[in-house]
Amino acid sequence: MALRHDIESLRAEVEALRRETAAVRAPADAAPAPAPPPATDEGDIASVMQKLLSQFGETVETVGSEIEDHPQASVAAAFGLGIVVGMLIAR
Repeated sequence: MALRHDIESLRAEVEALRRETAAVRAPADAAPAPAPPPATDEGDIASVMQKLLSQFGETVETVGSEIEDHPQASVAAAFGLGIVVGMLIAR
């Protein structure tokens, strides 16, 4: 019975995390960023790479804070993803 209660608790946390993640992503989904112009020389490539690294760093920080805010839901999501990947690999 305690296991059922724990599973229901994890489900509720995962759902809360899903709603919060959707709320964080909603503005980005509403107006997608324009595609960067094609790079023509090394200076442009360097600036595009710097911008990508900056965006990646911001994304890592956001994900890290979500994991810190909801550790149980994060572990449950990782566990579920592991099961799905394992099932796909086993095929």
